[in-house]
Amino acid sequence: MRIRCIFVIVLVSTVIKAQVNIGIIGGLNVSTLQSIPRGLLTMTNDNNFGFGTVFEYQAEDNFSLNLGTLLLNKGANFTIEGQDNITAVTNLMYFNTPLTLHYSFGAKPLRPYILGGVFGEYNLKSGRKYYNTPDGDVAVDMTGEIDRYNYGFLLGGGIHWIFGENALFIETQYSQGRRDIDTTNDAWVLKTREIQTFIGLKHTIF
Repeated sequence: MRIRCIFVIVLVSTVIKAQVNIGIIGGLNVSTLQSIPRGLLTMTNDNNFGFGTVFEYQAEDNFSLNLGTLLLNKGANFTIEGQDNITAVTNLMYFNTPLTLHYSFGAKPLRPYILGGVFGEYNLKSGRKYYNTPDGDVAVDMTGEIDRYNYGFLLGGGIHWIFGENALFIETQYSQGRRDIDTTNDAWVLKTREIQTFIGLKHTIF
C-alpha cells in the first residue's frame, strides 16, 4: 500500500510539473537509398525537404518526449551498372511520424540537447525519372513498386534558444529505414537513409 501511495505521489508530481509545447518544423533532408548488396546500383545523395508539426511533453527540466507529423520528401540519384550513361532520380513522398526522447543540458536561454528514437512512415507518392535513355528523358510512376510502409530509427542533436514561452531550435539527425522498400526486385534490398537539418519554433500551451 505504501509503495502504491509513493508511486501515485511521484506520478501526480510529475504531471503537475509537466510542460506541453506545440510547434512547427521544417528544413533540408539530404537523402539516399542504401543498396544491399552494394555495386548493383550506384547511389548518390539527393537534396529534398521536410516540414510539419511537433508536440512535446516535457516531464521535467532535462527530459522530454516529442511526437512529430511530417511531410517528408526523400530519394536518391543513381546509375545502373553497365549503363553509366543513363542516370535517374527516385523521388518518394512520405507521411512521417517520428517519436523521440530528448535530453537537454546547460542553462537557459541556450540549451543543447541530444535525441534518439524511432519513426514510422506511409508512402504517399513514388516516381522515378530516367535521363539520357534511347527514348530521351522518361518519367515513371513507381507507386506499385514501393512498399507503402517503412520504419526505422534516428539519432541526433540540436540546440534550443528559449525566450519566454517560446523556443527556437535547430537540430540535425541521422535517420535510417529498416524495411526493404522495393517490392519488385529480389536482386537487391533498398533502404532509406537521410541526414536532416531542421529549424523550428515551439510555444508552451500549458
